[in-house]
Amino acid sequence: MTARKTVITVASAGALALAVPAIKQYEGYAPTVVPDKLAGGLPTGGYGETVGVKLGETHSEKYWSDRLAKRLVEDYDAGIGKCITVELPDGVRAMALSMSWNAGAGAICSSPMVKKWNAGDIEGGCRAILTKNADGEYTGWRISSRPDGPGTPLVVQRGLINRRADERKKCLAAAREPAPVVVAAPAPLPPPAVAPPAAPAAPVVEAPKISWWRSLLARVRCWIFKCEAVK
Repeated sequence: MTARKTVITVASAGALALAVPAIKQYEGYAPTVVPDKLAGGLPTGGYGETVGVKLGETHSEKYWSDRLAKRLVEDYDAGIGKCITVELPDGVRAMALSMSWNAGAGAICSSPMVKKWNAGDIEGGCRAILTKNADGEYTGWRISSRPDGPGTPLVVQRGLINRRADERKKCLAAAREPAPVVVAAPAPLPPPAVAPPAAPAAPVVEAPKISWWRSLLARVRCWIFKCEAVK
């Protein structure tokens, strides 16, 4: 019996480049760790970081930004990469990362978005981020929180609705972008034929010209000695 091979997908540099600024926009920034009023007082700092932080600790923006980028790759993308088995457009993967940072990689893996994406319905997965029922009420994914802490009733948050609406919009835009056309490079042309250099022409040697007086002298000699005159 052979072990089943698990496909793990990884976000491209382009997807990560889109995800980081989107998360920063949605989460806002706090240099000091404070209680999150919408999450039952959960200690939260930087750009929505809740793991391994203590109330009151303060860091620079670069520290929180670097931490976000590192955790996004090592924890969140690695987490959703285990359940997303298809290659997604960069913008779609970026929104999956944004939602995983907000709700957790496990929540994304059990979401209707991933089910549709893995079935090949990329746009359908994006539309599942935020939906409405027949009464026009939002029934989207993870639009509620527990402001009074774990185990207390869920409360729909307008801020989460706005976030999901924007994530849905960006996801659909990326899903509808035409796939890049890969054009094969033309075959290299053969080098031009070079004719061998022509042999140098033989130098033209002109016969020396005979002056008129030497010609006259030669004619006199021939007249005397009966020879052929030089013409």
